[in-house]
Amino acid sequence: MILVTMQHVQKIFNGDNVVLSDVSLTLQKGDCIGLVGSNGAGKSTLLRILFGDLPADSGYVSRPVDLSIGYLSQCASITPTHTVWEDLLEIFRPVFEMESRIRAMEKQMGTLHEHDRAAF
Repeated sequence: MILVTMQHVQKIFNGDNVVLSDVSLTLQKGDCIGLVGSNGAGKSTLLRILFGDLPADSGYVSRPVDLSIGYLSQCASITPTHTVWEDLLEIFRPVFEMESRIRAMEKQMGTLHEHDRAAF
């Protein structure tokens, strides 16, 4: 089953810096690939286009709308005045907030009358 197809993708920065030219590839379910190249060869740019984080200047990328792709950027957004722990807490803040809302709902559900619980 084909997951992602790129056809004739091109990316140019600053008007004349061709980073990708006529790149085509197909990734099938279960494929394991390695992307190797020197610094500035366009590896990160290719991945960003593949993930939909950066538009191609020409060509097209086809992938299922519900496809979930994980990507850890080599240039993390960190705050210079924070410790690593503080940055991690900030990154996971949405998860902690969600957990807090779940705990509040659990507490609220525990205070329902017996006839109200039957509805759940």
